[in-house]
Amino acid sequence: RMREQWQAAFSVGLVLDWARATKEKKLESLLLSRSRDFYLKDRACPMAYEPSGEDFLSLCVGQASLLRRVLPEGEFAGWLREFLPILPAGDRGDWLAPGVVTDPTDPKLGHLYGLNLSRAWMLRAIARSLPASDPRGAALTAAAGVHRTAGMAGVTAEHYEGGHWLGTFAVYLETGRGLPAGTQSAATPGPATQYSRLYVFGDSYSDIGAGYIDGDGRTAVAYLGWLMGLDVVSSKA
Repeated sequence: RMREQWQAAFSVGLVLDWARATKEKKLESLLLSRSRDFYLKDRACPMAYEPSGEDFLSLCVGQASLLRRVLPEGEFAGWLREFLPILPAGDRGDWLAPGVVTDPTDPKLGHLYGLNLSRAWMLRAIARSLPASDPRGAALTAAAGVHRTAGMAGVTAEHYEGGHWLGTFAVYLETGRGLPAGTQSAATPGPATQYSRLYVFGDSYSDIGAGYIDGDGRTAVAYLGWLMGLDVVSSKA
């Protein structure tokens, strides 16, 4: 239950997506079972504790985004009512304020751009996982729009502190990767651009698996490339 790299709920959600896409049934079954064990009994997640000055993942939204993958639609709607009682009905987006970055050159404060982007992506997914008649879907979608605007402001090449990683969060958001089809009204669609290249900078050579200190498996950037239908290789290849 952390709000940076170590958050289990966000990571398990991505692994569950992968297990389903690759038909790894044994892994999928394990993840579904453990997700229920770890999170199903949680109630009234303290949104007021978010964010700290360096979050890039939301504890509460991340957990809800995992459980929307695990529970049937009706059960998820009931669970969410107990887990996020702060969530209003209607199309208000101001029930969840985005993080404010006061200094984009600060590598920790810049995390809040990532928080806004990841929240936007997950809020859209949660909205689409509710029944069409659920009035909370509009509030989730509205808050996603507010967070998208605040997060995309940091997706530039002006500062290395955010420029070398925020684009990965933005790609998930703008392409709608991992979002369920859903019965709620569709969120604002991403651009119609067909991506043909993904450029990775900094120390991410290891992300293709080549020479990676802990093994030869692909990691985050290469997995993102795979989701986009791209093969990420070293520029030296």
